[in-house]
Amino acid sequence: MKRLHNYFSRKKIFDRKHQINDIERVSTVLSINQDEVIILLLHYHWSVSKFEDNFFSDEERIRKTVGILKNLVVDFNDREENIQCEICFESYTRENITTVSCGHPYCKTC
Repeated sequence: MKRLHNYFSRKKIFDRKHQINDIERVSTVLSINQDEVIILLLHYHWSVSKFEDNFFSDEERIRKTVGILKNLVVDFNDREENIQCEICFESYTRENITTVSCGHPYCKTC
Protein backbone atom coordinates (compact mmCIF):
# COMPACT_ATOMS: atom_id res chain seq x y z
CA MET A 1 0.00 0.00 0.00
CA LYS A 2 2.87 2.36 0.73
CA ARG A 3 4.14 1.99 -2.82
CA LEU A 4 0.76 3.00 -4.25
CA HIS A 5 0.76 6.19 -2.16
CA ASN A 6 4.26 7.08 -3.37
CA TYR A 7 3.13 6.66 -6.99
CA PHE A 8 0.27 9.11 -6.53
CA SER A 9 2.57 11.65 -4.89
CA ARG A 10 5.04 11.48 -7.79
CA LYS A 11 2.24 11.72 -10.34
CA LYS A 12 0.80 14.76 -8.57
CA ILE A 13 4.22 16.48 -8.58
CA PHE A 14 4.66 15.64 -12.27
CA ASP A 15 1.20 17.00 -13.13
CA ARG A 16 1.86 20.23 -11.22
CA LYS A 17 5.17 20.79 -13.05
CA HIS A 18 3.44 20.09 -16.34
CA GLN A 19 0.73 22.65 -15.52
CA ILE A 20 3.31 25.29 -14.61
CA ASN A 21 5.11 24.70 -17.91
CA ASP A 22 1.80 25.01 -19.80
CA ILE A 23 0.94 28.26 -18.02
CA GLU A 24 4.33 29.82 -18.74
CA ARG A 25 4.38 28.72 -22.38
CA VAL A 26 0.83 29.87 -23.19
CA SER A 27 1.36 33.16 -21.34
CA THR A 28 4.51 33.85 -23.34
CA VAL A 29 3.11 32.80 -26.73
CA LEU A 30 -0.18 34.70 -26.38
CA SER A 31 1.17 37.63 -24.34
CA ILE A 32 -1.51 37.33 -21.67
CA ASN A 33 -0.96 37.22 -17.93
CA GLN A 34 -0.68 33.92 -16.11
CA ASP A 35 -3.85 34.42 -14.06
CA GLU A 36 -5.87 34.68 -17.26
CA VAL A 37 -4.11 31.63 -18.71
CA ILE A 38 -5.07 29.57 -15.65
CA ILE A 39 -8.74 30.58 -15.96
CA LEU A 40 -8.75 29.82 -19.68
CA LEU A 41 -7.02 26.45 -19.31
CA LEU A 42 -9.38 25.44 -16.51
CA HIS A 43 -12.29 26.21 -18.81
CA TYR A 44 -10.78 23.85 -21.41
CA HIS A 45 -10.00 21.14 -18.83
CA TRP A 46 -6.30 21.84 -19.28
CA SER A 47 -6.32 20.92 -22.97
CA VAL A 48 -3.77 23.40 -24.33
CA SER A 49 -4.33 22.45 -27.97
CA LYS A 50 -8.13 22.76 -27.72
CA PHE A 51 -7.77 26.10 -25.94
CA GLU A 52 -5.32 27.48 -28.51
CA ASP A 53 -7.46 26.36 -31.46
CA ASN A 54 -10.52 28.12 -30.05
CA PHE A 55 -8.61 31.17 -28.85
CA PHE A 56 -7.04 31.82 -32.25
CA SER A 57 -10.34 31.35 -34.05
CA ASP A 58 -12.40 33.69 -31.82
CA GLU A 59 -10.50 35.33 -28.96
CA GLU A 60 -13.29 37.77 -28.11
CA ARG A 61 -15.92 35.03 -27.74
CA ILE A 62 -13.61 32.91 -25.57
CA ARG A 63 -12.78 35.86 -23.31
CA LYS A 64 -16.48 36.71 -22.96
CA THR A 65 -17.38 33.09 -22.21
CA VAL A 66 -14.95 32.84 -19.27
CA GLY A 67 -15.42 36.44 -18.11
CA ILE A 68 -12.01 37.87 -19.02
CA LEU A 69 -12.29 41.21 -20.76
CA LYS A 70 -9.53 42.42 -23.06
CA ASN A 71 -10.07 46.12 -22.32
CA LEU A 72 -10.41 47.61 -18.87
CA VAL A 73 -13.94 48.48 -17.81
CA VAL A 74 -12.55 51.00 -15.32
CA ASP A 75 -9.19 52.75 -15.71
CA PHE A 76 -7.81 54.37 -12.55
CA ASN A 77 -4.18 54.60 -13.63
CA ASP A 78 -4.26 58.36 -14.30
CA ARG A 79 -6.17 59.32 -11.15
CA GLU A 80 -4.26 60.92 -8.29
CA GLU A 81 -7.13 61.44 -5.86
CA ASN A 82 -8.54 58.87 -3.48
CA ILE A 83 -10.19 55.85 -5.04
CA GLN A 84 -13.08 53.94 -3.52
CA CYS A 85 -12.64 50.21 -2.86
CA GLU A 86 -15.39 48.28 -4.65
CA ILE A 87 -15.59 45.80 -1.76
CA CYS A 88 -15.52 47.81 1.50
CA PHE A 89 -16.36 51.23 -0.07
CA GLU A 90 -13.60 53.02 1.86
CA SER A 91 -11.43 55.63 0.11
CA TYR A 92 -7.73 54.92 -0.44
CA THR A 93 -4.79 56.50 -2.21
CA ARG A 94 -3.66 54.92 -5.48
CA GLU A 95 -0.74 53.07 -3.88
CA ASN A 96 -3.16 51.25 -1.52
CA ILE A 97 -5.44 50.10 -4.35
CA THR A 98 -5.04 47.17 -6.71
CA THR A 99 -7.34 46.05 -9.51
CA VAL A 100 -8.79 42.87 -10.97
CA SER A 101 -8.22 42.13 -14.67
CA CYS A 102 -11.22 44.23 -15.75
CA GLY A 103 -9.89 47.24 -13.86
CA HIS A 104 -12.32 47.38 -10.92
CA PRO A 105 -10.42 48.62 -7.86
CA TYR A 106 -10.17 47.13 -4.40
CA CYS A 107 -7.96 47.95 -1.43
CA LYS A 108 -5.03 45.73 -0.57
CA THR A 109 -6.69 44.89 2.75
CA CYS A 110 -9.71 43.34 1.01
